[in-house]
Amino acid sequence: MLYQGVQLEAEPRDLDLYTDRSGIDMLHEMLGPYATDTPVDSETGIYRSLLSHYSICGITVELVGSLEVTRESACYVVEVADFMFAYAQELQLGNVQVRIMPLVHELVFNVLRDRPDRYRAIAEAVNYDITIHREVWRKLLERNRIGQPFIGIIQELLPDLIQEDQA
Repeated sequence: MLYQGVQLEAEPRDLDLYTDRSGIDMLHEMLGPYATDTPVDSETGIYRSLLSHYSICGITVELVGSLEVTRESACYVVEVADFMFAYAQELQLGNVQVRIMPLVHELVFNVLRDRPDRYRAIAEAVNYDITIHREVWRKLLERNRIGQPFIGIIQELLPDLIQEDQA
């Protein structure tokens, strides 16, 4: 989020790397020297994923595979290779090129986990150039179930992102 201009109130505690279940073994092997545990199926509260942790130069890194977030009227499945990758912004960090999750993903994820400190800041960044976020938003809605009150929160924050027929 920081690399995409989101002004956060507090520093992030860790760096999340998202992948699909099929990418866990390869990424865990690549990150092996930094591993503090091994990938395990994790189900806590509203989250379900394949999760492992790493410590790289003092930064805690979470490898999150097959993330699903489920709340009353919402079920959000993070599809990396088949969906998010195509919309991920490319970022050059030294001699390494990485892709960053789309801000619309961050918006939905933080609305579902009831983090107004995050989703309000993300909405401001999305609103800066809302047109580049519309397509990923529409496709995210097609692929997931995001009901009330969550869609209402997003509509209140970004009325130009959501068309009336989507709400």
